[in-house]
Amino acid sequence: KVKSFAHAPLWYWAALSSLTGEDYEGCNASFPSVTMEQQQQLLMFYHPEPQVPSEDSLHIVHEFWGRNAASSLALKLESLLAVWLLNCFEHSEEPVGFSTFFLPAFISHDCRPNCMWHYEGDCFTLRARRNIPVGEEITVSYLAEESLLESIASRRSQLEATKHFLCNCSTCRVSLDPVRGFRCLGCQKGEIFFEFGETIKPCALGACRRCGFLATAAQANELVLQEAKVEELVQEWDRKEGSAAAYLTEEQAQRLEENMAQLFSDRHWLRDRVARHLVAYYEAAGDAKTALSFANRCAEFTAEVYP
Repeated sequence: KVKSFAHAPLWYWAALSSLTGEDYEGCNASFPSVTMEQQQQLLMFYHPEPQVPSEDSLHIVHEFWGRNAASSLALKLESLLAVWLLNCFEHSEEPVGFSTFFLPAFISHDCRPNCMWHYEGDCFTLRARRNIPVGEEITVSYLAEESLLESIASRRSQLEATKHFLCNCSTCRVSLDPVRGFRCLGCQKGEIFFEFGETIKPCALGACRRCGFLATAAQANELVLQEAKVEELVQEWDRKEGSAAAYLTEEQAQRLEENMAQLFSDRHWLRDRVARHLVAYYEAAGDAKTALSFANRCAEFTAEVYP
């Protein structure tokens, strides 16, 4: 039967595969199952406790167990769905796969984590990114590595959408976002920063260090408006498949870099993201020298922002 679901089918499959053999009594289909202990461990992971099952969970239960199935089954399925959405680790890209691990699922997120993880076969391996003093909490990133190069607002938005919390790590609590540097409107060489909260605030701490220029509130708002347009464009490119040569021309690539240099300083995450698209464009165009110059800039940005 055709029905639109809120999430991709794989998430519902993961939730169904987390039911026990007892849960499957009366089911008219065959699914993988877990032991009672495994399910109890899964339900120990963070997830909001549903008061009522979603329409999706009800539909699945009615489809496979019939309309007389206990409502508690749909609630359990809803809980397990949330467990997978909020606590899993990406396991593979082709085909897309996810996994859960009991102890690693309790590791906190940080936008500058002291640990990183990877797989050795199907085993979860945790490694330190730096020396960790005794007593310091172990942290990993819940975001992809490239997302850690983005602005505070972007990182927080992704975490709120996917993990349902507002990041308050030390990197996100700074008053000036170090990867939102704008080109100074005064000397055209330095950079200026703003405080971002409920409103955009030019401040002395973010004034140009070359010439001392301090933007007005109106100028700050205009720059941020232009920034939003660039971000929307970059997001559109990110969704495109295939070579960058399919959505950029040589004239556009040249003009794009000029415009980025006028709007952003070298320490702006969107200028870095645009540069990555330009690397792809010039590689596809056979201009290895220009591609390498942009790649070097991206490497320098990464080393400074996420050492």
